[in-house]
Amino acid sequence: MEMVKMVRQMIDFHKSFSDNTYDVMMTLLEQGARMANTMLAGATWIPNESKRAVNESMSIYRKGCEDMKSILDEGFKSLQELFAEADRSTLLRIIPVAETPQ
Repeated sequence: MEMVKMVRQMIDFHKSFSDNTYDVMMTLLEQGARMANTMLAGATWIPNESKRAVNESMSIYRKGCEDMKSILDEGFKSLQELFAEADRSTLLRIIPVAETPQ
């Protein structure tokens, strides 16, 4: 059961890392979007089509980040379900352990 506990801790660590990375990405996206909108609002020489293209690209990027987050969450959920009821014999069939020489 110690191995199951270690695998669960690894999954939890990677889930936490993934969540924190997503939060940082979204924070940077929001700050970049605010800077771009401020710049575009003051740039009267830039055509409206270009402004719309910049805003559209930011929304596409945001959607891609959200899709990535949902895919990662589904993957972590599947992993957690896999190990939710795992006992040592089930885990050993999934993850082969090298035999110790005698």
